[in-house]
Amino acid sequence: MVVYGGPCTGKTLLLSEVAKQAYTWLQKEMGPETDPVVIVRFIGSSQLSTDLRTLLQSICEQIALNYRCLIHFLPNKIQEMRELLINLLGESSFHRPLVIVLDALEQLSDADEVRKLWWLPIHLPRTVRIVVSTLPNKHGILQKLRHLIHDEGYYVELIQRDRKVCSQTLKQQLLGVKRKVTSGQQIYVNEALAKCTLPMFVNLIYREVVHWRSHKDVDDRSLCSTVHESIEQLFYSVENKLGQRFVFRALGYITMAKAGLTEVELEDILSLDNIVLGDVIVATYLKNPLRISYDLVARLKEELDGYLVERQVRNVTLMVWANRHLHLIAQKLYLSNEEDVHQMHSLLAEYFLGAWSGGRKKIFTYDNNHFTSLNISHHKNPHHQQHEKTSSDKYSYDRQTPEQPWVFQCNLLEPDIFFVNHRKMTELVYHLTRSGRTDDLMFGVIMNFSWLYTMIKIGQFEKALTDIDLAYSYTQEKELKFLATTLRSVKLRHLLLECDKDGPKYCSIVPLHSSMDVTYSPERLPLCSSYMQIVEILPTLAPNIVLVALEDGQFVSLEHQRITNPRLMEDYDCRGDDSEVVGIELSEDQRSILICKARSIEVLDTKVWKMVEKFKAKRTERFVAAVLSKNGQSIVASMENTSSIFVWRRDSGQCMASLIEISGAIVKLIKSVHHNLLLSVASSGVLSVWDIDIITAYVQY
Repeated sequence: MVVYGGPCTGKTLLLSEVAKQAYTWLQKEMGPETDPVVIVRFIGSSQLSTDLRTLLQSICEQIALNYRCLIHFLPNKIQEMRELLINLLGESSFHRPLVIVLDALEQLSDADEVRKLWWLPIHLPRTVRIVVSTLPNKHGILQKLRHLIHDEGYYVELIQRDRKVCSQTLKQQLLGVKRKVTSGQQIYVNEALAKCTLPMFVNLIYREVVHWRSHKDVDDRSLCSTVHESIEQLFYSVENKLGQRFVFRALGYITMAKAGLTEVELEDILSLDNIVLGDVIVATYLKNPLRISYDLVARLKEELDGYLVERQVRNVTLMVWANRHLHLIAQKLYLSNEEDVHQMHSLLAEYFLGAWSGGRKKIFTYDNNHFTSLNISHHKNPHHQQHEKTSSDKYSYDRQTPEQPWVFQCNLLEPDIFFVNHRKMTELVYHLTRSGRTDDLMFGVIMNFSWLYTMIKIGQFEKALTDIDLAYSYTQEKELKFLATTLRSVKLRHLLLECDKDGPKYCSIVPLHSSMDVTYSPERLPLCSSYMQIVEILPTLAPNIVLVALEDGQFVSLEHQRITNPRLMEDYDCRGDDSEVVGIELSEDQRSILICKARSIEVLDTKVWKMVEKFKAKRTERFVAAVLSKNGQSIVASMENTSSIFVWRRDSGQCMASLIEISGAIVKLIKSVHHNLLLSVASSGVLSVWDIDIITAYVQY
């Protein structure tokens, strides 16, 4: 079925109702045991939805999910994607019929001659129905549809209704909420309907007059005369209720997002926006965490109910505009200033990078004069007392935004079971390019192996190449062009697709850098909020990862993919009453980390990043050193003011041996590179060498 009509004639509204009611209609028609599958796509509701390959892929994935089909691979060519769709349509049955609803075909981009509709299946199985909508005079799409589908019974035209019919519809809507207008007010309603009778215009009039009281004075300026003016008036009324800056930024973020935003994302992003916070947060509420109240987002949704709607994209509920007209007007009102747009894209990029997650604080600058004008005294605390005479103050606050990994893992013991962060995949590159953050684009995405590995893992290798080409077009970095060319190599591509079966740490691909292109300079990375002495640093088999122990008991894993861009990977807090860390050691198989403290020895499992074993010293004893045996099954340690080396079995905790060093009290134990020799240093300065293999064999025996 083809639904067509001019702008604002109700095509999207009608197809939305079709999608809602299709399940019930088919059950009534075919029996209660029928379980229909309804797939709906509103093309143009977001920038992502206008790409045909993305559209066909998402439909194929949804069909496969509903009919429990296995897609062995996603085709790279769009023609092959169409063939996959046609094959999947055959999975429908009379028990599980399929309905596909596609709104606004004219919004599809014209790449690959999409508007010629060669991709649209015409000869359908008996259990499949497709409903589409389009404008009548846009890109010749309706004419092409008529060439493909000749029967006029499959076409429905939506036209403007008669003024009297619109007036009656409006009256029924008001009676539904027990409201009505006076005869004097009705005159101006009739005048407005005489200028426009589009369904959307009638609905906008209803939203205005439903708040009229019988004593309200109205005139010919109380109602607008076009849909465009009415939408603008709707936005202005929301600004008056919720605040101009809040509405300006909130609707701006929703409009500029590539695929829309979730409620939680919008709340998080607005909490990062200092302009919004300065308008809605009074000084007395400046405290950690610093966030806007969720009720503002809830009230915004309520005020724009029916216009700001929810769409399900990859099992995530996103807020988007109900139709293209609303999107265009919001873009005109809230995204016309280039400086604001650049700043907002940059903030969205920071959010999807996770730049302010994990307790990292962001500076909030507030103007004391602004609060004085509101007759509000700013919150007094010891910090403010030092700057009472200044007109503005700067402090950092935790905004409590979430981490943004490329994938989410439910169980670290099962690395192959993960969920892709599709929101980050969809939005990050888009906002980085438009905000000009080329360094973050280069090293946070394109040159980040986690990104490339994830794209390969989810079958998006071609999309990765497209993103690399996009990054090159913005940065003109020659390395990106070389990278894209290299990855397109058939042999290397095959290697990339095959070598990740056991995870990225086993991948045989290594980056190659010219020594002429790398400038080495020291990089200081703060590991905690205050300065702490580093007790020990251990290298690992991964050349870009080191383990660091701090004097206060914190234990961290640090990744430095580039010399100039180190980052914290894991953070284990082993502080307590016995928090003094004496030393650390990584087992030969790198599955365990031994943490020797003055009053206890702890063993950390690196897979789950949790303590799995703990050995406590007696009340009067203190450990001075400890190491693991070569096979990791025993712990070798020495005590303060003793000349003995003790050996414990990890599985039972039993002390299996006590080796006496006759040269004096042992102050240090060191294991050789190959983990087979143990060196002990006595207080007398004598160095002794022990065969740790013999010790281990003795203990096991």
